[in-house]
Amino acid sequence: MSLAAGRRISQRANRGAKKSHGLLGSLSNAFEALSEYIAPATVQIFTKGHGFGDGQTTASIIALQRSGGSGVIVDPDGYIVTNYHVVEDADQVQVLLPRKLSSI
Repeated sequence: MSLAAGRRISQRANRGAKKSHGLLGSLSNAFEALSEYIAPATVQIFTKGHGFGDGQTTASIIALQRSGGSGVIVDPDGYIVTNYHVVEDADQVQVLLPRKLSSI
């Protein structure tokens, strides 16, 4: 995050400080401003892969598994950061972009 972006988030949080008082209110306002800022770069991630099934039948030892998670676009080239467990053992990964993409 650039210094200018950090300042914008801080300014939004300070404007919201009138809503809540005290240290926890300021922290809450800062997180709210940060989430509003980062929301356009947040993506949904859907995966498909094969893994161990419930083991109750021979056919269910290896089963199709579906999973999902989220990530954040961190670069203008489209690099996405997510947790490893979201894409671990995935055969296919689908990324759903937000409706409105704006520059970060």
